[in-house]
Amino acid sequence: MSPAPPFSSHGDFVAALHSCATLAHLKQLHAHAVVTGRAAAQPTTFHLLRFASLRLSCLPYARRLFDATPSPNVFLHSAMLSAYSAASYPAQEHARDSLALFLRMLRRGRPAPNQFVYPFVLRAACAIGVQLVRSIHCRACKDGFYEHDVIRTSLLDGYSRYGMMGDARKLFDGLTERNVVSWTALVSGYARAGKVGDAIVLFEQMPQKDVPAWNAIIAGCTQNGLFVEAMGIFRRMVDEEFRPNGTTVSCLLSACGHLGMLKIGKLYVGSIQDDVPLNPCPELCGRGIAYASIGMYFWAGLIV
Repeated sequence: MSPAPPFSSHGDFVAALHSCATLAHLKQLHAHAVVTGRAAAQPTTFHLLRFASLRLSCLPYARRLFDATPSPNVFLHSAMLSAYSAASYPAQEHARDSLALFLRMLRRGRPAPNQFVYPFVLRAACAIGVQLVRSIHCRACKDGFYEHDVIRTSLLDGYSRYGMMGDARKLFDGLTERNVVSWTALVSGYARAGKVGDAIVLFEQMPQKDVPAWNAIIAGCTQNGLFVEAMGIFRRMVDEEFRPNGTTVSCLLSACGHLGMLKIGKLYVGSIQDDVPLNPCPELCGRGIAYASIGMYFWAGLIV
């Protein structure tokens, strides 16, 4: 990357940022922003932080940017919480860091959390325990954010992950506008709770579906031993022109192994490797398919 030119506007800076390919490039641009005084503006730090965490997957550098900012505003807090939420491993460690940052907001009283902060905090709470989800639920009510559908959907997902389907269903029924995310969260919850019949009924009632929704019901069927049904739903997914991804194939390989359909499983693996981009985490998706392939051979009795 050549030396960064002076930027006449914030838009020029953002355009240069998106041309960065490595952390070294990002550091060079950051250094230029410091020298020119642009780094003092929190919108600049916001874009640097987001790019470091989401595009370069460098969470430590993102946190250094955050900690170096005097009195970070609520948007920077939201960006940092989003970075922790998007990070995959170790999930509990990132969840604790996220919750610690949220507690710091509450203790300092400035900036106050808004409705965009709470979904990230609730996701972190889900990784720790349901009692923490309840505590964040109470805090959201106290702060006057409970009526926001985005927070209710996050609570729905949190309760359903712990099998508390009565609470999850009440939240779902109370939504003013149900979207594909809230429908999928409830479908997944029923499946995890072993109520796969209820999950299938709800899935069929969905006004619109996306790939994560199809994945949720296929995974629910395989987790509950309904392998033939999982294969049938997958065929419907393809017939309706939805494009399978790495998660889809990982679920199908489990079904293929239990049913002894190894040739079909191999065909799925070849298809996903040749045709479907494994984004946003190609390494993790590829590793997941490798593990699922081993599981397929194990359930088929070919690995002892």
